[in-house]
Amino acid sequence: MFRTIELGIFNKAVAKLGLSDADRISAHGYRPFDPDPPEPIPALGAYKANPAEGMWASPPFLRNGSVPSLYELLLPAGERSKQFFVGREFDPVKVGVDTSGNSGRFLYDTALVGNSNAGHSFEGGPRRKGVIGPRLTEEERWALVEYRKSIPSQPRQISPFGGPKDPEAIEPGEKDLIDAITRDVMMKEVGAEDVYFEFGVQLQTDLVKMPVEDPLVIWDEVRSPFKRVAIIRIPRQNIGAKSWVEFAESLSFTPWHSLPEHRPLGSNNRARRVIYEAISEFRHKMNAAPRQEPRDIRDIPRAASQ
Repeated sequence: MFRTIELGIFNKAVAKLGLSDADRISAHGYRPFDPDPPEPIPALGAYKANPAEGMWASPPFLRNGSVPSLYELLLPAGERSKQFFVGREFDPVKVGVDTSGNSGRFLYDTALVGNSNAGHSFEGGPRRKGVIGPRLTEEERWALVEYRKSIPSQPRQISPFGGPKDPEAIEPGEKDLIDAITRDVMMKEVGAEDVYFEFGVQLQTDLVKMPVEDPLVIWDEVRSPFKRVAIIRIPRQNIGAKSWVEFAESLSFTPWHSLPEHRPLGSNNRARRVIYEAISEFRHKMNAAPRQEPRDIRDIPRAASQ
């Protein structure tokens, strides 16, 4: 859509100059003016949302790079940094560029023309121009940041399997969706009965149309439907037990916790290995906690299995 608008403005401005075809081509350095054929004008006057995979690797954010991290992107626009250093290092906590000045001294000033960080704001009140979402609590904001770090880049899915005979319906709405993923709801569900998930995978049936190294290509589920390879059973248990919570807080999530035969594939997962390692080291250092992972079922506290 933007390119369509841009071309319209460009062609209108060039027409006012009254150039001949030869002069127009010469003024443009004999380069093509646009890809041939041009993209069709979109039927809906709106931007197409970008894929969420790899979002962590594209800071600073917004079209002009005026927001240094995902964390700040989720703030009300008025609370975002007015100035920040654009570093060469990655900030794995807030998911953005390093703004400390230690890895880069270019100062981005949002007060300069073209550098505004207004719009795309999360704030209270009715939806209006420049506001795209509700004001988030600090807990909700960090939860979304962590979720963005864990969006899978390989075709696989885990979906609920079975469940209560008469599951409680959840009405559509932001508050209901947020409440549905809280620990209190999980404690209630897992504390009442066993919970089952179906684990499915897609088989790569076309090396060209189903590449492993390009996470932006969505694998066609018609060409290769998900196949169930396992049923995951989470036994009824008290996941709120103190010893279990303390044990869980000391663990580190990474898709690379696997057998060599099941190692993650693709460039995104190779990058995640480095990033998740850095996040784990930082978190344990800030919590003054040793990094350790269970090597045997006997390493898991008894409360976790009761």
